Amino acid sequence: MKRDSERTLKTIITEIDQQGIKAVVLGCTELSMLVDTKANVLPIYDSTEIHADAGVDWILGMQCNPAWPSPRCHTTFTEA
Repeated sequence: MKRDSERTLKTIITEIDQQGIKAVVLGCTELSMLVDTKANVLPIYDSTEIHADAGVDWILGMQCNPAWPSPRCHTTFTEA
């Protein structure tokens, strides 16, 4: 079953890439088990990983600040 699910998800990602989609957000904890988030045709944002990183940053007292960019900070700052 897992192999079929992996193939289906890869096919979907390839098809939406051809439609001009710029990125994929994995909004379910189990989806990252089916797709390699680091090696794909589109950037893939794993919500579980993003939330876990943010939790660690919060626990350690780190804050996303444009003056001190952190590789763990997922926020993009723009000047007003």
